Amino acid sequence: MMFNFGCTYEGVYSDSDIILELNDNSDEKLYGIIENFTVQNGLTLQNESRKFHSGLNTITYEIINSDGHRLFKISGVVGETQYVISAYEVKSNNSEDMFKSLFHFVKESFPDQKIEIKRRDGE
Repeated sequence: MMFNFGCTYEGVYSDSDIILELNDNSDEKLYGIIENFTVQNGLTLQNESRKFHSGLNTITYEIINSDGHRLFKISGVVGETQYVISAYEVKSNNSEDMFKSLFHFVKESFPDQKIEIKRRDGE
């Protein structure tokens, strides 16, 4: 089941992924937006991007809370236009609220782009 939200979060779960279909060359803008989100929320952004022997450059950022727990992973491949933001299974009181906040923050930052939420269980 795909959710495409404007301002409502009914049905948004932390066991979901945020799927972003962005224009070309959005890598740096996405990083800046995610960095702003982490700063505003007292979180840490860790760059885990890697270049593989195949020549593919993966984009992987992790958002970490003050306790050192990984909350979210942002992933994609350089040159591609689709990115996925996944929530790690962290037992935190505010992880679902943080997921909703992250979705809203990204949606506002890319108002003309396709940004959806997809449940991992396929429902």
